[in-house]
Amino acid sequence: MKSKIKYTYQIYKKTVNTTNFILLFCLSIVGSFFGVFGCALGDIYLEGFFSIFWNENYVSFVLLLLLLNMINVYTIFNENDYFIIRIKNKKEYINQLLWVTCLSSFVLVLTNIMLVIIFLNLFNSNAPLYEVKNYHMNAWVYAVFVLIKFIILTQLITVINVLLIKLIDKKIVIIVNIILLFLIRLIPSSNGVISSVVNMPLSIFDYFGQVKYISFIFEILCFVLYCVIILCVVQVLKKVYFNMKKGVLE
Repeated sequence: MKSKIKYTYQIYKKTVNTTNFILLFCLSIVGSFFGVFGCALGDIYLEGFFSIFWNENYVSFVLLLLLLNMINVYTIFNENDYFIIRIKNKKEYINQLLWVTCLSSFVLVLTNIMLVIIFLNLFNSNAPLYEVKNYHMNAWVYAVFVLIKFIILTQLITVINVLLIKLIDKKIVIIVNIILLFLIRLIPSSNGVISSVVNMPLSIFDYFGQVKYISFIFEILCFVLYCVIILCVVQVLKKVYFNMKKGVLE
């Protein structure tokens, strides 16, 4: 077990030390900088914060970075013959691949979040907003929820993309992702106030945006329920992959 963790961590270190990952890190700096200037400069501090993480362009930018990162990790992982020959079956292979990919994606997302916060503090010194009006709650608490939600959603999308690459041709998955990222601003958001689980948003992109719910607790409930649904889809995709006759690297 310890040896597997050691090899997996070595692959992770190998991925973050590549020129491609360093380039993604540099793009994160540039994207976060322009994100703050384009969405939040001049706003009240937390209103600017929400404007960035609810902005379709910024969300698309981060998801594009994660797509490129996933391709980089996937390529390096499969080229490591020394590690691959020690994998016993498909289950172990896909779990290790997901672990390495999600870890590097998490680091990239966390980097973007930290950069946004740094740039907000440097260039936006307006007085903070203390209450989310429609929920009548502390805006700082809601900001933490927005960040947690952002991290979880990006991780779920990463997991689904990794599984789809194993089930479908890699080029098709990449093309579909890029098309969706360009169309994200054209996908209509849920209008009105969500007051029933029946009316909860079906598009994952809605959960990145500003959708109104009858209460904060109900928003959490809908988000958790949606995550459970996505995790069920993930399990189905895993079973389909396990039942395929292809080899581990095919």
